Amino acid sequence: MSPRASSRGFARVVALAALAAAPLLVGAADDEPVKQPYIEVGDCWSFRGENLTHRSPIREYEECVTFVDRDKDVVFAVAKVKGDDREIDTSYTLSMASRTNLEGTITTYAKGQEALKWPVRVGDTHTFWSEFRRALLGRNAGKTTWNVRIVGWEEVTVPAGKFRALKIEGDGVVERYDIRDSFPVKFASWYVPEIGRAVKSWFQNPDGRRGVELTGFKLNK
Repeated sequence: MSPRASSRGFARVVALAALAAAPLLVGAADDEPVKQPYIEVGDCWSFRGENLTHRSPIREYEECVTFVDRDKDVVFAVAKVKGDDREIDTSYTLSMASRTNLEGTITTYAKGQEALKWPVRVGDTHTFWSEFRRALLGRNAGKTTWNVRIVGWEEVTVPAGKFRALKIEGDGVVERYDIRDSFPVKFASWYVPEIGRAVKSWFQNPDGRRGVELTGFKLNK
């Protein structure tokens, strides 16, 4: 595989992925602002993955919150991969924007740069950038600039059930520092306020698509 092709293995699913299993949840009105999620130790979500890997493929996993520091804006969790003994440490901001994701990508947000500007409303747009390093791939590192749109409310069905979700879309550009390459990326996620995460998310670059869908959850509420 060429360096250019391998560079496109960068994955950052913004986000974001989710929980809840039940019939359609009743959520906020279309024009109401949506608040930042509230996450607690003990919150757990299970997901089915699409084209995820951490040394080997990840098809299903459960992720549980182990530590929350609200002053430092950090959430730590552990993902247990179904079918083997792998336990993968992950971390997020308080709004569940990825800091260290399931595939080992470390994302850094500069001061003033946030994945979303909470509270959000349908029609909002937002631009931000972050830096990344794919820890399992040596010097693979760079910067991603995103243009984010709050699209609107949709009904979405995943293995965990049917939900009324706020669709969020983004398109952007990855700039690789180590090989001086750049390429387009995009994502979509369906966020359910009552759950605090998206029930479905995908990320796409020129080499393909990665994604997750919620299969179950347990909230410490």
